[in-house]
Amino acid sequence: MPQKSLKVTTGLQSEIEKVNPLTREHQSYFIGSERVPSVTTVLANLGWKYPALMGWQAKMLRLGIDPDAAKTEAGTVGTLVHTMIQANLTGKEVDYQFFSAEQKRLADKAFGGFLDWFQENKIEPIGVEVQLTHLRLRFGGTIDLWCKMNGKYTLVDHKSATAVFLDHRIQLAAYSELVTHRYKKKHDLLILHLNKENGIVTPHLYPSLRDELEAFKLCLRLENLHRRLK
Repeated sequence: MPQKSLKVTTGLQSEIEKVNPLTREHQSYFIGSERVPSVTTVLANLGWKYPALMGWQAKMLRLGIDPDAAKTEAGTVGTLVHTMIQANLTGKEVDYQFFSAEQKRLADKAFGGFLDWFQENKIEPIGVEVQLTHLRLRFGGTIDLWCKMNGKYTLVDHKSATAVFLDHRIQLAAYSELVTHRYKKKHDLLILHLNKENGIVTPHLYPSLRDELEAFKLCLRLENLHRRLK
């Protein structure tokens, strides 16, 4: 069971390959010698969120806030949350030297929500940050947590954004396809929303993401077409 505290280390004792997790290159996925696109790369073709994103950027500018800096800050906190969860589930240590006190404070809130959820349920981790590829569809991705939750196989994706958005569901559908391809197990689908402001954890359980998977496959077709057109 995860513990409420993690040992803080210094120097080059990062829990992920002993390097700064904020400067690591994005994970590459290969099937044989062929590099295949990642789920996040494929979802860049999904343009539905951009009108809202542009509106948010305009709002930030009106408030005198640099939207790029705000996005980077949120992403940094999210990286730390994932790092803390991964380290806790795998018995590793967290190196906080790359993060500010404020980033750690916010991450601690979200991480506390994760611990509450973990302790309120019977969670048996099977795989943490598992890298998978799909031989037929030719894409790859890294799943947050593959586990048994209360006796049922469950795919869990952690999110610390302000809310759960449509692209998060599409992402989870793609991860589910990877898990089905690899493990051949029927499983539940869960987005675990971790609020980094108040520590509230909200599980979003989905019986099916069939339409979301179809949207992902269309984005994958567009990605493959784009590669041929280059």
